[in-house]
Amino acid sequence: IWAVLRWEALQPLDSPRKTSLVLRDEQGSVAVQADDLLAGDRFPDQLGWNAGEHGSTYHVVELPPGLLPGRYTLSLRVYDEESGRVYPAQEAGLPESGEYVLATIAVEPPLAPAAELQAQHALDTAAMPADFQVIGYDLPVASGAPGDSLPLVLTARAPVTPAADYAVQVDLMGQDGIVAASTVITPGAPTFPPSEWRAGESFRIPASLATNPSLPGGTYTLAASILAAGRAPVRVEMASIEIGGRPRLLEAPAVVLPAAARFGDSVRLVGVNAPETLIAEPGATVAVELVWQPLRSESRNLVRFAQLLDGGGALVAQQDTIPCSGECPATSWLDGEYLLDGVTLLMSDTLPAGDYRLITGWYDAETQVRLDAVDGDGAPLPENVVELPLRVSVSR
Repeated sequence: IWAVLRWEALQPLDSPRKTSLVLRDEQGSVAVQADDLLAGDRFPDQLGWNAGEHGSTYHVVELPPGLLPGRYTLSLRVYDEESGRVYPAQEAGLPESGEYVLATIAVEPPLAPAAELQAQHALDTAAMPADFQVIGYDLPVASGAPGDSLPLVLTARAPVTPAADYAVQVDLMGQDGIVAASTVITPGAPTFPPSEWRAGESFRIPASLATNPSLPGGTYTLAASILAAGRAPVRVEMASIEIGGRPRLLEAPAVVLPAAARFGDSVRLVGVNAPETLIAEPGATVAVELVWQPLRSESRNLVRFAQLLDGGGALVAQQDTIPCSGECPATSWLDGEYLLDGVTLLMSDTLPAGDYRLITGWYDAETQVRLDAVDGDGAPLPENVVELPLRVSVSR
């Protein structure tokens, strides 16, 4: 797929940006991603952009062998190369999003069946149906935390034209044999189901197995079952998966400085563990601990930000991160648990002496949109941030 994009810089850009062209199937799974430097027409002599400058970029998205025919969306993302921060895209009349849809792509069946695909891990097909077989799988990771989604890619082959529209059920099973997570995939449906595959055809089938945030830690078995109406399932074990979670804090912890703010229906601020006045020198690191309580399980990737502002409201230090130093992603939250979230802010060694204030809030990493914030009485908070009940005093 070729794409030519025309750009205009609305303000001067000094730090390098990059683009991602992302091809997704109808289930939202990423089929292909191509990243390129967002460089203007003066590259390589100059990497940055001047305000009002125009430029063109040229992109190639190569479709991999084994890509299932069907309808796909081609989306564009722009992000900062150093921090990875995604810039929100906004179209008139639509809410902000982390991606802008460029086109809908119809991927047609290949003219002839491709050569047999090779999977990362091969499976024994002896007991599988003669007309549809899962010959292997790719598993990027074999471990995770409760609430994580386990990504994998199945490789399926039709030795002869399938007589049925087969489905594949992927299960995560505990040592007691109880299914802890499950998903069912109909390869190629509705555009190109197995009954339309030709003899010798093979395709890669992306899948994502979501686990429950309350899933106990331990060793689990990843298995696949081939299903068809009127036929007995054929099950094959694939891999052992280690689930290990952080310790859960279900009792309210002690808090030095109580605070009250709620962010959407997702999480509330309980308080801060820090003195009312933090005395620091320029170049030092300011460290406080925020105490949060999730209000529900989350499917979004939420980011907590903390900002240090001077007396005029100018930003002097910032930290954007998954809470608990990355150990408490929102997808792992349990309703009612407590999170102890350390904040560290490195101040410039040229920071003037004076008093500074600390604010915090949340945003969706996908859309870059902040969660609505209200105070303890339910009143909206300006700019969807809460000011923490402390001050940072810098002396030289």
